[in-house]
Amino acid sequence: MAILIDIRRDNLLQHLLFKSLFARSRSRVEYLCTYFGKPFPKTRGWEGRSIKELVEYIDGTASDLRLFEKP
Repeated sequence: MAILIDIRRDNLLQHLLFKSLFARSRSRVEYLCTYFGKPFPKTRGWEGRSIKELVEYIDGTASDLRLFEKP
């Protein structure tokens, strides 16, 4: 559980973005892929991989512009 408290009104949209990504994502790899606009890995087993492997995948994969336009 995470509770975010921020008195700056300008950050409301950023917090709403994070909230919607948390609600939409079923796993941390799906969250990261959605946040950074990367395609979801085609191989299975990413839910159990280490954070280092997830970051290496995110860093090494090109962004897909179609994902930014996806509703």
